[in-house]
Amino acid sequence: MNKITIVTAFFDIGRNSWDSEFKRDTSFYINSFLNYLDYSYEMVCYIDDRYIEPILEKYENSQFKNKLFIPINIDWLLQNIDAWKKISIDYEIINSDYYKQLVDFRLNYMYPNGLPENDCRKHLFPENEYVEYNIINHSKIDFIVHAISNNLIKTHYTCWCDFGYFNSQHKGDSSTFPKNTLDVKKFHSKKISFILRNKIKNIDENMEYILIFTPELFTGTFFGGPTELMFELQKLYHSCIDEMHEKCISDDDQHVYLRCYLKNPELFDLHIFENPDEWPKGLTIFSIHDS
Repeated sequence: MNKITIVTAFFDIGRNSWDSEFKRDTSFYINSFLNYLDYSYEMVCYIDDRYIEPILEKYENSQFKNKLFIPINIDWLLQNIDAWKKISIDYEIINSDYYKQLVDFRLNYMYPNGLPENDCRKHLFPENEYVEYNIINHSKIDFIVHAISNNLIKTHYTCWCDFGYFNSQHKGDSSTFPKNTLDVKKFHSKKISFILRNKIKNIDENMEYILIFTPELFTGTFFGGPTELMFELQKLYHSCIDEMHEKCISDDDQHVYLRCYLKNPELFDLHIFENPDEWPKGLTIFSIHDS
């Protein structure tokens, strides 16, 4: 009952070649991930097989030896991760006239006096332009369930935490790093804990509204709860994706978590994090606090 396993994953979707403010080098993620090695978390780590060797070398010299590393590639993803099996549907949606009209409406709302530099491509969010970005985020619950189904998780609680969680170090700010490991007493024993940026409103039930105005609600950086409930979340998650696809909507995991909550709020234990200057740091919020 007192142990927690963290699941994380990294697959290179070519983000280093993006022509936008959301561009990220592969080293950004790898250097961020290496901070996990300083903590005693039990982990299952799915890592792109093109980059796993340097990480394993660092792990061999680390203090804690309780992390499992699984190499992955595109063939592995297509075979084992449900989200990747739907990638062709997302491509069709994002390239449809209806979807493009919704995105254009948002751009016109954001820039009523005209798009900067007359180049809308530079002002789209990744979830509206890069299908792989959505798919890799949709894969989080699938990675968790894969680990559970293959007997890689023995603990009562399981958490997801993004591979690049520790990216604040690249900004020279370590103040949001956890000083201790996770505290099981802070997790709900019968629900999955998620972090919100803002309260959910009635209007958020509208899919088109969320796609166009992108209110900051659910965060996907970190979530966790009883291991046995992850199967229920996966089933719910993919049913919500299917419903979004039926309405010609493709969006990121934050939107899907909202749809999941609206469909089954009893599965969720919500925590509001309203600091406007900082993205929620789940490992800090749910960590043990010194008395």
